[in-house]
Amino acid sequence: PANYFVILRAQDLGSPLLQVLLMLVLYNAVSALAALPMGILSDKLGRRRILALGWFVYALVYGGFALSSTVWQVWLAFGFLGLYDAIVGGVSRAFVADMAPAEMRGTAYGMYYSVVGISVLIGGILGGEVWDSIGPSATFYIGAGLAVLALLGILTLVKEKE
Repeated sequence: PANYFVILRAQDLGSPLLQVLLMLVLYNAVSALAALPMGILSDKLGRRRILALGWFVYALVYGGFALSSTVWQVWLAFGFLGLYDAIVGGVSRAFVADMAPAEMRGTAYGMYYSVVGISVLIGGILGGEVWDSIGPSATFYIGAGLAVLALLGILTLVKEKE
């Protein structure tokens, strides 16, 4: 996901620009360090379970951003956002490859990235409207709620290829 709202949240709670940049370094470091173990775990336990874990972490992280009132809480949320990215980033791409027939993988990836791109665009517009009209916490509560829906959806509607 785009990190625009988490950056704005950090600034909203008083983080200077340099500190926000360091938060992004933390996010990327956690993501880089956890990506390989998450990929290995998805090979052992199945992609669907790991993706469900990722959406669970995302819901907690966005709930954390909604409830944050101090900068140290935002630091913590950035770290866990990196964990979410490590869980879902590579595993979601592997899941697409697993689910699509070999002769349709290019189309499957095209569809995947189209849906992700459109979702990020619409989410950014609607999230900005919610931020301006209701407040920052509401934006994150909605994001957490949508993550719970994604979690429930992947557990109930999606079956892994055997």
